[in-house]
Amino acid sequence: MAVFEVSGTNSNANWNGANYKNYTLTNNGGIGNVLVVYVTINKNPTSRKVTTCTYGGVTMTPMYNIDRNGLVLNMAVFELINPPIGTNLTIRVN
Repeated sequence: MAVFEVSGTNSNANWNGANYKNYTLTNNGGIGNVLVVYVTINKNPTSRKVTTCTYGGVTMTPMYNIDRNGLVLNMAVFELINPPIGTNLTIRVN
């Protein structure tokens, strides 16, 4: 199992004015048969919320998604069983 953590602010500069953010991860078969992506973003100043996540173009299963309004955070967890094997595959958080 591999866990990949994504965190950041919600500013347009951080997301490059887009509705998504890309990261890369290499899976040479050594990460096992489960990939978990944990996402936290600061919703200030807007109310951006993570809705989907893909790895290597394959949609990941949402396991948890909550707005922590008191903390101004959106937190989400996604899982993928048997993730694709390859070099620099893209994790896309929308």
